[in-house]
Amino acid sequence: MKMSVTARRRMTVALCAFLVPLTVRPAAAQEERDFAWRPPAMGDHGAVTAGHPLAAQAGLEVLKSGGNAVDAAVAMAGALSVLRPHMNGLGGDTFMLVYSARDGELYGLNGSGRAGSRADAAALRGRGLQRMPTRGLAPVTVPGSSHAWAEAVRRFGSRSLSGLLEAGIRLAASGFPVSPKLHRDLASARPLIESSPELSQVFMPRGQIPAVGEVLVQTELASSLREVASSGGSAMYSGELAGRLNAFFQSEGGHITAGDLAAHSSEWVDPITTSYRGLEVAALPPNTQGMALLEMLNIIEPFDLEELRQDDGSYLHVLIEAKKLAFADRDEHVADPAGYQAPLDSLLSKPYGLAQAARISMEVAAPEVEPGQPRDRQDDTVVCTAADIQGNMVVLIQSLFNSFGSGVMVPGTGIVLQNRGALFSLEAGHPNELRPGYRSYHTLCPSMVLREGRPVLGLATPGGDGQVQTLVQVLNQWHLFGMNIQRAVETPRFRSYDGLQVRLEHGVGLQIINGLESRGHQLRLYATGEASDFGGAQGIVVLSRGPSPIYMAGADPRREAKALAW
Repeated sequence: MKMSVTARRRMTVALCAFLVPLTVRPAAAQEERDFAWRPPAMGDHGAVTAGHPLAAQAGLEVLKSGGNAVDAAVAMAGALSVLRPHMNGLGGDTFMLVYSARDGELYGLNGSGRAGSRADAAALRGRGLQRMPTRGLAPVTVPGSSHAWAEAVRRFGSRSLSGLLEAGIRLAASGFPVSPKLHRDLASARPLIESSPELSQVFMPRGQIPAVGEVLVQTELASSLREVASSGGSAMYSGELAGRLNAFFQSEGGHITAGDLAAHSSEWVDPITTSYRGLEVAALPPNTQGMALLEMLNIIEPFDLEELRQDDGSYLHVLIEAKKLAFADRDEHVADPAGYQAPLDSLLSKPYGLAQAARISMEVAAPEVEPGQPRDRQDDTVVCTAADIQGNMVVLIQSLFNSFGSGVMVPGTGIVLQNRGALFSLEAGHPNELRPGYRSYHTLCPSMVLREGRPVLGLATPGGDGQVQTLVQVLNQWHLFGMNIQRAVETPRFRSYDGLQVRLEHGVGLQIINGLESRGHQLRLYATGEASDFGGAQGIVVLSRGPSPIYMAGADPRREAKALAW
């Protein structure tokens, strides 16, 4: 139940005696700064995090049996496609950042799919649409996840894809107990599930959402995963399974053809980076929103954040206003680089960050902002991270976009199709306009933080537009304010929406609330964990290196995320 800010203020005062506030007093003892509701996971052989405990177990088992970080990440990705079926799966996309200790290099993998060859923005505009539909076949793009899994294993793995997908196949075929979180998520999606015979058959097998503890079996998905595993990842693009997908698209009027499926490939890309307070922060280039993360860090870097953090909301005000500026540029420039080259050198330069910072008023929140002037021109997701004894690190993120993506499950396959194409623009001539064979703008934003070229933190979160905001907040809590990674992901957060709308979690002090309101921010307060808007961050920190690196891993209790170490 949502409450007014005034009513929640009274509750906040009472809660502050028990909750560590977002701003920790300078004199606070190290014990207070390190306190977390969960202990961090620590080990000297490897560490994993995943958006479900059973997926984390699958990854840890791979590490314990001699697999590397890429093997563990792919095993967790396959398991998550079963355990969080409304958030990700064979019908979705995957992105990765991979640090190879052998090469001493960081690599990016773009596993997003493209619009079909029959996609037609003009036809949609002719139907009177001004924005892309979010459901049905119109926003469906070619599924990219299984190809990305296979490509990562081919280049950096040490195990076969078929072996790494065994955990996911077993969980789909034999089932797993429905958790309280999954039960709530399915219950909230009940109208959509009821509208689809295929979804209803799986997720309402007896006419009801499965109860907590009831075993959820996904027989058809298990068969599809077996085909993907036995084919080395090619089944979604050629062969019998691809044929079933194509037949469905053709019978239902989709814009994807057999040729589009066969032509799909993942792409190795160079990560983009910026320096930040003595660290190097890396993200993926467009078509992801990684540039918004780096630009936001450049904008806030000139401010004395440690000092502002002691003030009446000034720290959060700067972060919220910086988000608006970075997102305005994101919406203007992020598109498939095959059709539009964003001016990243300018957008991510330090002088441009300073110029953007100068646009922030410390007294008044901006109701809206325009994109800057460089010199040249919801979201459901799962994440997992893995690090091994050799020093390899992987940050993986995959998604269907909205809950159950397009709302379409291909009959007989158990595969839910993503709706990433909903993020295309229908504006004629826009860099992100829907066009055949192009990738849409993507909110998925894995990140890795390096020092002297070697990773010190792998970090990611679900949450659509909230991803960049959560990543900046967690990074600051860990790097600037001295929190361990588990405490950093648990700390109360904000999420800024269009205009002046800001959501806050409980634990933020009353003085900060008053300071934000006095600047014009329109606040809505939530209990921690009450809303999924605040993400579900996961991270692995490298505490020390040597023959056996020491890892510390943290996972967000806001969702089902779990951190394990060995």
